[in-house]
Amino acid sequence: MTTSLVLDTLQTALDKRQPTQPLLFHTDRGTQYTSSEMRQFSDYHSLTHSYSKKGYPWDNAVTE
Repeated sequence: MTTSLVLDTLQTALDKRQPTQPLLFHTDRGTQYTSSEMRQFSDYHSLTHSYSKKGYPWDNAVTE
């Protein structure tokens, strides 16, 4: 998975749903989620980005 795939998917979801309230985006600490491009995207779209604890994949087990 690449950062561009994540950003394209998030942009599609935002365009389709057009949220009116702040959003929380929870992910693991993969490089596609911790990249500067992801941080800029999150800041621009006012997304609060939440990360799993380092080395603790069970935080995100239900989603995965």
